[in-house]
Amino acid sequence: FLFTALLMHFGEIFVCLLLGYFPLVWQNIVSCLLYTFFLWLEKRQRVMTVALAEFEVVLFALVATLLTGLDSGFYFYFICLLVMSSYLSDAAPGCPIGVIQAPTVGILTVLVCLRRYLPLQIPGFPPPDEPALFIMFGMNMAICVFTTIVSVYLASQTLRRRNQELENANQNLEYIAGHDPLTGLQNRLNFYDQLEDLCRTADEDGSTFCVAMADIDNFKQFNDQYGHGHGDLVLISVADCIRTCVRETDGVCRWGGEEILLIMHGSADSCLPVVSRIRAEINSMGL
Repeated sequence: FLFTALLMHFGEIFVCLLLGYFPLVWQNIVSCLLYTFFLWLEKRQRVMTVALAEFEVVLFALVATLLTGLDSGFYFYFICLLVMSSYLSDAAPGCPIGVIQAPTVGILTVLVCLRRYLPLQIPGFPPPDEPALFIMFGMNMAICVFTTIVSVYLASQTLRRRNQELENANQNLEYIAGHDPLTGLQNRLNFYDQLEDLCRTADEDGSTFCVAMADIDNFKQFNDQYGHGHGDLVLISVADCIRTCVRETDGVCRWGGEEILLIMHGSADSCLPVVSRIRAEINSMGL
């Protein structure tokens, strides 16, 4: 927003120079200096920067309209600001967007509805000629259309990002609800859902599965002697070891305490080697 506004004002300097209307040249030079300052300030005070930039848009549009009249189309800047408000509120959370929107709508309404009754000309500054007004109107119309297109694009990107964040948060909540926070293994809730699915599948197609319960020998004695912190490290190590030994289709659940439950697809003959491999790997750890 800031960099685009800086480029637009910089381009308007050359347009106004070609048209020979120097009051707007100086006004755009001042705006370029302000946006250069805003780009520096944005790294330190984003909310204040956005509020000041919005105020600059309102002030620039009002002064330019008073210099050139409504036929130049500088009041389109008010529309641009209203269109950009949704993106600005996302770029700088906490910025009082409504404080700028309310006077913007009021000024735009007054300019359009009371144009015949208000002196829209600053004394001492003659308005541009008709060809210059036509060019200014086309320039400002193009800026308004460009701003609208960019705002719609940015709003869609913002909506997509928020949907992705919401989806990631939901996935994280689902993981937390179905897994033990210490070992990362499935918890009882997740196990019951998986067991129901396996029983339903077994009833439908006659498939088989095995369930094995295991616990760590003398775990309470270990906790009493070395403390629960070291006991947690043992649980994590055992859980990691079991995960590396089971097959991709198998499930591992922390049933409670040091008790671990395994769900294995297939017959007992095909599952016993998995259990034996787990015992051998844990024995080799020297716990």
